Amino acid sequence: MNIPFITGRNVFLRGITKKDVNKDYLSWINDYDVVKNMTTGLFPTSQEDILEYVDRINKSNSEVIFAIVHKKEEKHIGNIKLGEINWIHRHAYIGIMIGNKDFLGKRLGTEACELILWYAFNRLNLHKVSATLSENNIASKKMFQKLGLNVEGRRIKQSFQEGKYYDVIIMGILEEDYFKQERTIQF
Repeated sequence: MNIPFITGRNVFLRGITKKDVNKDYLSWINDYDVVKNMTTGLFPTSQEDILEYVDRINKSNSEVIFAIVHKKEEKHIGNIKLGEINWIHRHAYIGIMIGNKDFLGKRLGTEACELILWYAFNRLNLHKVSATLSENNIASKKMFQKLGLNVEGRRIKQSFQEGKYYDVIIMGILEEDYFKQERTIQF
């Protein structure tokens, strides 16, 4: 069911449901090319695993996950979430996965991140949103920088990929810096 929660120009975000845990989602999580720069996908994942994950997040008051849906094709192409939401200190971490490879490189992930940043600062009243990523994830680093996130630090040699250790980069954006920037989001 494609009922938008937040709508952009090319994608919209909606709640993720058990119906989304289909063969496409399962294939994304088990596709090395999709998850190689993520913390998931280290072990084979079953449909039951994903169902439990979605159910846990949907019941959580410290995480929210959305399906990213391509508007024109009305197709679920990935997921985006705010995790580790701390309601006292008003911060959270952003995570994104464009699972459908046909939609990579089309700035749809950037648009989805714009939408979730808007949601974080305008609806949830968060003060800061952060992201962590492996230093070899150049595309995500550029995307987050374009969205106004700055490098705040690094965890030395904390990510192991393909026989090599990489630093984990910590990026973040404060509420006041978000509102100072000219936003490209179009609802």
